[in-house]
Amino acid sequence: MTHVPPLDLDRRRFDQILDSVDAVVWEWDARIGKLDFVNSRVESMFGFPAERWRGALDFWESRIHPHDRDRVTAHFDKVVREGGRSRIEYRIMHADGRPICVADNIAAETDESGNVLVLRGLTMDITEQRAARTHLEESEERFRLVADAVLDTVLIHEAGTILYVNRTGLNLLGYEEHEVLGGSGLMVVAPEDKDRVARRFAKPNDDPIEIKLQRKDGSAVPVEVHGRSGTLKGRTVRIVVARDLSMVNRVRMTEAEIKDLTQALQESQHQLIHSQKLEAIGRVTGGVAHDFNNLLTVILSYTQILLSDIADSDPRREDVQEIQRAAERATALTRQLLAFSRKQPVQPHRIDITEVVHDTEKMLRRLLGDGVELVLIPSPEPLFVLADAGQLEQILVNLAVNAGDAMPQGGVLTIATDEMEVSDAEYASRHMGVDVPTGAYAVLSVGDTGHGMTEQTKSHIFEPFYTTKPKGKGTGLGLATVYGIVKQARGYIWVYSKLGAGTTFKIYLPRS
Repeated sequence: MTHVPPLDLDRRRFDQILDSVDAVVWEWDARIGKLDFVNSRVESMFGFPAERWRGALDFWESRIHPHDRDRVTAHFDKVVREGGRSRIEYRIMHADGRPICVADNIAAETDESGNVLVLRGLTMDITEQRAARTHLEESEERFRLVADAVLDTVLIHEAGTILYVNRTGLNLLGYEEHEVLGGSGLMVVAPEDKDRVARRFAKPNDDPIEIKLQRKDGSAVPVEVHGRSGTLKGRTVRIVVARDLSMVNRVRMTEAEIKDLTQALQESQHQLIHSQKLEAIGRVTGGVAHDFNNLLTVILSYTQILLSDIADSDPRREDVQEIQRAAERATALTRQLLAFSRKQPVQPHRIDITEVVHDTEKMLRRLLGDGVELVLIPSPEPLFVLADAGQLEQILVNLAVNAGDAMPQGGVLTIATDEMEVSDAEYASRHMGVDVPTGAYAVLSVGDTGHGMTEQTKSHIFEPFYTTKPKGKGTGLGLATVYGIVKQARGYIWVYSKLGAGTTFKIYLPRS
């Protein structure tokens, strides 16, 4: 029987233990600049025998993924200089060409002067963990995309401490994300409702509640709040959805106005001017409904993606399904609006905007009546753009109706077409009032001698449902739709107005 010295026996046991570890164990001698030990696990992990790795670091460096190589070697050199402990994640290319995600845990042994003598490391395969982490990050990103697309405020809190607010909520309240995360939910509640909300924090329930939220600027907004409990990383949280009641009331008011205008159309079908105004409003409604329907399609698509990634047992699934049901209800509403407006698909063609103005002239004169003089200043040359002729007519009708209302005692409406070459975008921004990229443009100008607007009014004119007209006299959608049509045609719009000095709209459309 062969006698094995105790020291050799201990070494053999130590090697067996190292080879049984599910990680690559290595030691690099800084004094000779070589990797003098690596266990046999390196072969099963990376496909090359241990002998290939021992010695200089050239082979190890050659197997690092090219996109990670500079970062990893710089990190290794820093540890050699400074010592200490560190961890770094990167990819090593397997012998069969596969990238293996690894985590290197490195510890340095130094002498009394702090010089590094030896580096010892433990390299673990984290490919599956990285894949799971990436999947989780993608799932969280999809949730954020869906939540930010929702028109309601979505807030998650834990016992009153805010953990998440979607983009809609941040915009409504006027805060940046870092200003509210980690803060008390009571910071966004109006003073008169703080006690009631605090009691809800202490004893949550799912009954809806109407309260007022307080914006950063101190103003209040009425909301209807729905809450649901859920689990986030093992902790019980509340998912809160707050609907802006002021916006809901605006939508309801607009629907009532549309109903009144429909009745007026039936009663005054022989009055040409009035019927044309109603037709213009119908077109506007259809445009808004069509665009809103496109947004709802995106929301529903992302919701379906999110549902496919969430297990039936996941408490978040019911909340996402509620988002889906709300979007489906909104889709039904847009179908009703589209049916009312008889909206047709947009058909862009290469058209001359001057010709469109001439074709619309007779209708505009009847629309304006005898009290307003219509002056046309056409371009001597054709101005071709890629747009829908019907939509350009809609722009002219909407702007003419607004101009007529601004000149109740009569005045002059001037419509001009011209061309413009923008060679300096910065100059255009300073002198044209709008950021227009360089290129050739056709310019449609519509100006009136009406009472004009204040700066405050001008800052809101393109907002849907905003109107300065008396109740029952306007929907607040006309200029919003003009803006949408211009943007759909890849164009730009600028407005000049001053009290007592009239209003001029200039529309820039790319030449075709």
